Amino acid sequence: MQPQYQQPATDTATAPQPHVVPHPPEPARPPRRWPYVLIVLLIAGAAGWWLMARRSAAERTSPAAAAAIRTAPVTFGSVEAVLRVTGVTAAQNYSSMMSPQMRGSRSNFGRDGSNSLSSQMVAATVTSNASQSNASSSGSSSSAGSSNLSAALRASTSRVSSGGSGSSSSSSAASSAASAANSMGASGLGSTSAELGAGSGGGGGGGDFSLVLEKMTPPGTRVSKGQVVAEFDRQYMLLRLDDYRASVTQAEADLRKLKTNLDVTRKAHDLTIAKAKATLDKANLDMKTLPVLSDMDVARVKLSVEEAQAKYKQTVEESRLVEASIASQIRNAEIEVEQTRIELRRVTANTDRMLVKTPIDGIAVAQNLYRGGEMAQIRAGDQLWPGMTFMTVVDPSSMVVDAVVNQSDVERLRIGAKATVHFDAYPDLKLPARVYSVGGIARQGGQRASYVKEIPIRLKLEQLDPRVIPDLSVAADVIVETAGEKAAVVPLGAVFQDSPGRPFVFVRDAAAGWKRRDVELGLASYIQAVVRSGLKAGEVVALERPPQKAPM
Repeated sequence: MQPQYQQPATDTATAPQPHVVPHPPEPARPPRRWPYVLIVLLIAGAAGWWLMARRSAAERTSPAAAAAIRTAPVTFGSVEAVLRVTGVTAAQNYSSMMSPQMRGSRSNFGRDGSNSLSSQMVAATVTSNASQSNASSSGSSSSAGSSNLSAALRASTSRVSSGGSGSSSSSSAASSAASAANSMGASGLGSTSAELGAGSGGGGGGGDFSLVLEKMTPPGTRVSKGQVVAEFDRQYMLLRLDDYRASVTQAEADLRKLKTNLDVTRKAHDLTIAKAKATLDKANLDMKTLPVLSDMDVARVKLSVEEAQAKYKQTVEESRLVEASIASQIRNAEIEVEQTRIELRRVTANTDRMLVKTPIDGIAVAQNLYRGGEMAQIRAGDQLWPGMTFMTVVDPSSMVVDAVVNQSDVERLRIGAKATVHFDAYPDLKLPARVYSVGGIARQGGQRASYVKEIPIRLKLEQLDPRVIPDLSVAADVIVETAGEKAAVVPLGAVFQDSPGRPFVFVRDAAAGWKRRDVELGLASYIQAVVRSGLKAGEVVALERPPQKAPM
């Protein structure tokens, strides 16, 4: 079971008795402010309603006023009148690499010992010596010796060998030489050499003098002075160089041999003179026996004396011709040796020219070539012709702008005028420049009409950028005139003219709105104009005509 709660007993005498408590006073109430707030709100609402009603009335009277009017402030500054020109970038310092002009004989004169003149002279001299030796060994008479000598002289002084007189030994020597020549080929180096040289005739642009680009520095590569930037195919030219080196050696040996043989000829002629003198002396001695001889023998001896005297005189007179012949043969041989040496020097120079070296430091720029029906950059393997520019080495530290200006504007330009260059390839790039030179004559007309004349000018960049390379299209703003630094300047779009020579602007007035004001202009550019009078800094002008109020 739940225990029952019992209230404790209390003594009624000691228990508190109820008594009356007084009511507390009420707190003071704050003053009422809402009527004032209500009055302010009512006044603001009335003002706003009045302004909205006025604006609505203005909008109703002028619908064009609904659009906002563009404005601009009047500022202090300077105005620069510029002249816009267009052109391309170029390098002031550059070097054009051209294919070499190949020098040398296209007929292979003196190559591989094929000098026919020296060979004929040496063969003729050998034939003359052989004929004289055969005549002396056979013990023939003085008339036979003289005839052999005359034949030798004719053979030695003639460039065409005679097939008539001559001994059996000289004929066999000539035939053996001809057979050897046929077996060794025309060059003397065998049939293989002839086949290798068959395609190197040296004529036109093929063979030894062909210009096939074998190696070429890639465009855009930075090169140093003296570096090889291109190499042409030098196979045939190196073979030609080896041939002429051997030819010079052979020609010099032939010259020494010719001088030796001609010296033998001179000695043989001296011996012939001595024999003729001995024959004459013998005939004179025979004259002493005339008293004891018969009349027929006397006549025979006298005829012998006369013949000996004539032969001796003829032989002595031939000495001058022999010396002249010997000197001419030596001189001809020396000329041919010198010609062979000249060809060797030409071939050596050609071999060096086929290695193209740059004379300056810079960047390699390849030129274009018409290939396959379109223009393309020159590359390794292309066939070039002499004197053709295939590469340009430009100095990037000397970049300029080659531009043109209309003939009517050229008088405004001055040497040293400042300019700002804008690059079509890099819109964010602007570089300062100056006018470096102005052309003296107009440029010849091209695709444009002939009456549109343009003057070439050159601008020099005062600041460099690694992105600037040749042949970039640019536009340059050349400063032709500058106004003062403390002048009122307004945008050119804020200037209006109802009649020529009377410009005006619209100035914003806080009380009357837009107010028209006449101004006096100074220097004007494409976007700004100087105001000499009528405006002051800080005023706001309209960039378009404000709307006109409709008549009431």
